[in-house]
Amino acid sequence: MSDGATTSAPAGPVRVMSARVGALLHVGELVVGAPLAALSAIEPVDRTLLAVAIAGFAAWVAVHAPIVWRRGLIAPMVIGDIVVTVALCLINSYISPAERVDEGSGWVATIASMAIIGVAMAWPARAAIPAGLVIIAAFQAGFLIGGLAGKGVNHTAIMCVQLVSAVVVMRVLRRVDAAETAAVAAERRSRQAAELQAAHRADEISQLRALHDTALTTLTLVGTGVAAARSRALSERASADLMVIEHLAAAYREHSEERWVRLDGPLERLAADPPFGLTVEHDLVPCHVPKRVAESLVSSAAEALRNVARHAGVSAAHLALRTDGGRVRLDVTDHGRGFDPAAAPEHRFGIRQSIVGRMASVGGVAEVHSAPGAGTRWCLHWPAERVAP
Repeated sequence: MSDGATTSAPAGPVRVMSARVGALLHVGELVVGAPLAALSAIEPVDRTLLAVAIAGFAAWVAVHAPIVWRRGLIAPMVIGDIVVTVALCLINSYISPAERVDEGSGWVATIASMAIIGVAMAWPARAAIPAGLVIIAAFQAGFLIGGLAGKGVNHTAIMCVQLVSAVVVMRVLRRVDAAETAAVAAERRSRQAAELQAAHRADEISQLRALHDTALTTLTLVGTGVAAARSRALSERASADLMVIEHLAAAYREHSEERWVRLDGPLERLAADPPFGLTVEHDLVPCHVPKRVAESLVSSAAEALRNVARHAGVSAAHLALRTDGGRVRLDVTDHGRGFDPAAAPEHRFGIRQSIVGRMASVGGVAEVHSAPGAGTRWCLHWPAERVAP
């Protein structure tokens, strides 16, 4: 049941449970109780009135059960249930055998008891108690209308106990449900905050990679004397690096559409204009990957080539692009002095983030195979769902 103007329905699992139990109880009362009421009808039961009562209750259940199952114990269904139950209670003496009316064990008594439990499931105590008392009063009034004053007192007392018990139980369940709902909401907020923090951290790392690949590399070359501070090539490189930095923020604000692009084209352009005068041979199989994966693979390969230029002591390298078993593999190979990957210092940000971290950020893997004097091969893998030539 949904909330009325002054009431509130239980939330979460309790609300669903209450609604579906209420719907099933009504169906059970009709399927089991109504046939028993008809079969046990003996004089002076008014069979015509009993038939009308059963038909009316069946029509109500046909409306009530599916609505409550889908939408919960909404206020119109609860109010309608109270009205139907009160009407049956008032004619109880005419549609139930006298001895069953007296002991409160007839079909209508069962409906009244279940209706009392239903209002407790639907509404909080301030609304459920008055509604339950209306049903109890109508049940007792039915004895007076049928000339059975003083009868049914025991079952009336039982229904009072049922009302109080149901209200107390539902109060506890609502508190538990509210606490659980609050805990779930807090966990959701915490998870969203963690995801947002992780996204910010990932963005910071991406910007650090870009800075490492551009301005910091240029400054390193100047500081180590690899390039003359006034050389034309260095000036051009510094100008290009500055443009990258200026457009960095704008590039990350752009919506990144997950579309598939050619990977071999950007790699061919990288090989044609390699870093710092390297000669790069290439053997590239045409294939497509998502745009952000292509950017990561090309950037990682460019960083590997920069490492060749700075550390390998050779002027040539090789790019090889293959597709194998649903995976894209890009190898960057040189025959230079090599190194021991296990001994790479922690400050080597280029290896840890510009290659390994960058590939991991798109679901890929970067492996380095090298040894002193044996050259270096970077193997960049990306597990693709499809590889389209």
